[in-house]
Amino acid sequence: SAHLPEFFMLMLSSLLGMFFMISSGNLLMFYLALELSTIPIAALANFDLEKKRSSEAAMKMILSSAFSSGILLFGISLVYGST
Repeated sequence: SAHLPEFFMLMLSSLLGMFFMISSGNLLMFYLALELSTIPIAALANFDLEKKRSSEAAMKMILSSAFSSGILLFGISLVYGST
């Protein structure tokens, strides 16, 4: 396929984000690694550009990821404020 290098770049960047998530020492690094691993997976969900279900799945994933990321940041700020 013509899009094979892009596929492997998205997979490797998501894997890099997961490695950073494993080795994170604080919550900020964990959050950045979580975003680094989630955004390429959303791009991979929209990898087949001809299919409508693919773009719908990517849009749903990005919206739910943004909502849960906001809740996570709010929780991190509560933890930071309480300590």
